Amino acid sequence: MSAPPVDYYAALEVDSKATQQQVRDAYKKQALRHHPDRVPTDSPERPARTKKFQQINDAYYTLSDASRRRDYDQARNQFHGFGGGFGNANDASPGTDPSAGAQPGAGFGGMPGGFPWSAFGFGGSAKTEEDANHKSNEQFGSVFEEMMRDQGMAEDDNQPTKVFWSIVGAASGGAMGFIVANLPGAVAGAVAGNRVGAVRDKRGKSVYSVYQDLGAGERMRLLSELASKTPRLSYLPFLILPLHAFFLSSLIDPTVVATEGWLEFEGVPLKWHYPVGLLYDLYAGADQGGEEGKKEGRLPWRVTVHYSDFPDSRLWRQDLEGNTAKDGFNNAVKEADFLRNGSARTMMGMSKADQEDLWRSVTRHDLDLFNKINNKLLYPPGVTLRHIPTRIYLPAMADEAITQPIPEATADEEAAPAATAKAGHVRVLQSLIPLLGPQRKPQTLGSALKTMLPTIFPSSRNPILAQPMLHGAVLPLLADLLDLSRVASYADGFLHITVIMMG
Repeated sequence: MSAPPVDYYAALEVDSKATQQQVRDAYKKQALRHHPDRVPTDSPERPARTKKFQQINDAYYTLSDASRRRDYDQARNQFHGFGGGFGNANDASPGTDPSAGAQPGAGFGGMPGGFPWSAFGFGGSAKTEEDANHKSNEQFGSVFEEMMRDQGMAEDDNQPTKVFWSIVGAASGGAMGFIVANLPGAVAGAVAGNRVGAVRDKRGKSVYSVYQDLGAGERMRLLSELASKTPRLSYLPFLILPLHAFFLSSLIDPTVVATEGWLEFEGVPLKWHYPVGLLYDLYAGADQGGEEGKKEGRLPWRVTVHYSDFPDSRLWRQDLEGNTAKDGFNNAVKEADFLRNGSARTMMGMSKADQEDLWRSVTRHDLDLFNKINNKLLYPPGVTLRHIPTRIYLPAMADEAITQPIPEATADEEAAPAATAKAGHVRVLQSLIPLLGPQRKPQTLGSALKTMLPTIFPSSRNPILAQPMLHGAVLPLLADLLDLSRVASYADGFLHITVIMMG
């Protein structure tokens, strides 16, 4: 008897009520994660990866079409009810074909009276293993080209752009970084360019055709880096395991554990508990952003990963389970809740399921789930909003006099006076910012900054000495701070605003 059919929702790691866009986003993530080209052609992992990749493509083929999904859901619900159930996406052994049909006369899970498994996925039309691989790659190709267009690496007609060639086409090998939803990512790696140079001369090819003509090594690195793109709202601890897996074959000591890894930018260790977007704004946003950088095909951000000499005095050590990162995030959410409402009862009173869903939404970059839970924090019934959770970050580069700031409660260099702060270090200012500013008018970003930093922001309307930056964009000083907090706060509930000196 064949193995029970795979649960397509489990294969894509989405809920059975997921929207079509969520299904598509999940397919992109899982296809990149399990693509067989991410390992060498002679790797013992490749056969299992190929099976898994076919399984993921079967799942997307079925769930991406409303009619096929409806038929699948009906069959799935029927056999859940009969107790046969569906196999888990990871249950099939490497030698088992997860798309194989059930025995004649048997239904799903071996139950009698059903119809063959080949009614779903590519099973009904793919007659051979080669045909199944072809259909999987064909489907992946259309989504791959969409991802390349999103990154500005392919034109509307799917031909590679100058940015694509500047990244992977240099004779000496290029470097790759990705901008996710026009927001910088954080992972870069080398890609050899010899093979690409030959492919480049074949004009008129789509970006996916170019990808298929690359050597195995170039395809492996390209997919690995695309899979490692990092949203601004994410955190560096989520990269611990992917980075370790990516660099393991290149490490001098292959026994070093993933938690020994840490990232630095120009000698400055990058703090785990800061969102990725904030880190970029602090250390690279003022220098590498803008249209000129995009035109030149520069990396959004060059960072270095280390697996030795962990800076214990400056960074928290992470754990493989992510508990340290989770605790830090939850504490920040509680603090933001306390500042907004005068107590942390909203966060503390949330059900355990909601608290877990909030963290899960951050780790999975699930915006719909995040908004569902976060709205309960932003709009608790019967609670009067008091203050706007805001932190101001000043890279140590000036002798500005600061009037009555409340520094972040840390014991490291970030709370140090400007006179002792070193290059690359950051001072964090936090004050109670009420909803109303001077003359009892709604608080603007400019009025808040003028109150906290009067020597840097002498005007509440026009930037004279410095500009505030959030999510990679320079903010107008007249922006309503409450509205800004509701639409542009980071996942922990804070507006993390970086001050960039002008001139």
